[in-house]
Amino acid sequence: MKIKVLLTFLVVFFTPIQAAMFGCGVLIVIDAITGIIASKVKGNKIESHKLKDTFIKMFLYQIGIITAHLTEVYIFEGIAFTKIILSSISVIEFYSVLENISSATGTDLLSSVKKKISDTLKPNK
Repeated sequence: MKIKVLLTFLVVFFTPIQAAMFGCGVLIVIDAITGIIASKVKGNKIESHKLKDTFIKMFLYQIGIITAHLTEVYIFEGIAFTKIILSSISVIEFYSVLENISSATGTDLLSSVKKKISDTLKPNK
């Protein structure tokens, strides 16, 4: 009976954030793949400690999402901590992917994206 209650609690708790946790995982995998490609293009060796860092990052990001959800549900209702954490993680990972692609292709993709965003956000005159 206690196991059933625990499993029910876990399902109810994780259901609202399962897509967020999955999406975060996908971003990290994309970052890892582009990082591996960039390393190969630059002629660097793929080292296990760097891959270990990816798994540590995955674990810590997931813990961050869970903690944000706990805070949002049980401490500060009405403040979207989970969305704040997810936005931060997404920006960090997107930036890292752009760096990896720039490194692999030899182009300054990051500056191009920054310029495009800046031009889009400028008010029309």
